[in-house]
Amino acid sequence: MATPVIPDEGKSNIGGQLLKRITAGGQNCLVHLFANPITPNAATVLGDLVEASFDGYAPVQLLGPVDAGVDIDDNDVWILEPVSWLVTGPGGLPTVVYGYWVDCDSAFVPSTKLLWVKALDVPLGLSALGQSFQFVPSVSFGQLA
Repeated sequence: MATPVIPDEGKSNIGGQLLKRITAGGQNCLVHLFANPITPNAATVLGDLVEASFDGYAPVQLLGPVDAGVDIDDNDVWILEPVSWLVTGPGGLPTVVYGYWVDCDSAFVPSTKLLWVKALDVPLGLSALGQSFQFVPSVSFGQLA
């Protein structure tokens, strides 16, 4: 039997339904920062990640999926609302943020499971009170078999 092909409009629909469900009210899906130098892969689990712990850090609610279209690798790309943090004190400094993960604490997705994890293109060093940073979480879906 041949492998199913999911056309671009199908990818957009599947991705959209998933992301709208996990960002709906009451799902409590959160963006967390990790502070250990790992390269995430398909076998990465929550226990592999060390959560950031600087003053001012707390996980941020995941909101607002927007379909950014299909990229050159035939993946449907979704972006979410920007998330930001501000260093409010000296605790936990200096530190380096290597990336982020998303999980949910709901009946739909147990908080012990990663939805996705992504390394930053360039790790971010934090060393001073008042430092702030922001990024836009994103995820992409390729062919599903």
